[in-house]
Amino acid sequence: MNWVADEPGNLLIEVKSSTLQLLVVGESYHSGWQARVDNQPASVLRTDGDFMGVVIAPGDHEITLKFQPESLHYGRLASGFGLSLLVVVMAAAGWPWRRRND
Repeated sequence: MNWVADEPGNLLIEVKSSTLQLLVVGESYHSGWQARVDNQPASVLRTDGDFMGVVIAPGDHEITLKFQPESLHYGRLASGFGLSLLVVVMAAAGWPWRRRND
């Protein structure tokens, strides 16, 4: 097993297996984790109570695990909407392009 990338929310692991195996990662299980084995979607399983695992077939494989919960998507949409609304309100108020007369 070779850890290629180990960043928050993004794991990339290369494995070589001679038999069907369960790769268990010491990361807390959450339904927002998505797995790909050799760029094909794979199931993320809850293992050992609170960890996550991926079933690996025999052979050389590249496993990608990404944390992409729906809440992250909705949070980005809400932030983009809020920022856009702020820009529109600021433009309508004339700030910062119009100076106030003191």
